[in-house]
Amino acid sequence: LTPWYCQPVVRKGIWSVGSVLLQLLNDTSRLDRTAKLELYNHLEALAEVLLEAYSGAVTAKIEREEEHKGLLNEYWERRDALLESLYQQVKEFEATYKDSIEGAEELNEEATMKITSHLLSIAKRHGCYKVMWTICCDVNDSELLRNVMVRV
Repeated sequence: LTPWYCQPVVRKGIWSVGSVLLQLLNDTSRLDRTAKLELYNHLEALAEVLLEAYSGAVTAKIEREEEHKGLLNEYWERRDALLESLYQQVKEFEATYKDSIEGAEELNEEATMKITSHLLSIAKRHGCYKVMWTICCDVNDSELLRNVMVRV
């Protein structure tokens, strides 16, 4: 039995809401830092739910020995689009607010690393190697890259 959240209509609805949130994040340069961060957090949570729904749906099809290649391709495309967009938002957030408060550079780096590490764990869980690679290269941490890739 496939859980309700893995049904196509649910996945389509979640994707639609995620697309709207992503568009809001991209189009709203007038939002303050707190509002943008809140939108980002909602989109990140929605991405996790959507990716888990796809993962469950693919697993169910495999277990029932049904054709799953189309669904798998859809999952990969949406996973990559969501996670790459989320990471782009993190980079824009960091660039915009990096020097906004004097003396708060360490605080900004810490906040960015917290967001990035959560995004990295989502990417790892769903096998999004491109995002994992990009994050590790951007933070210039070969040890992190080694740890992430070894445990995948």
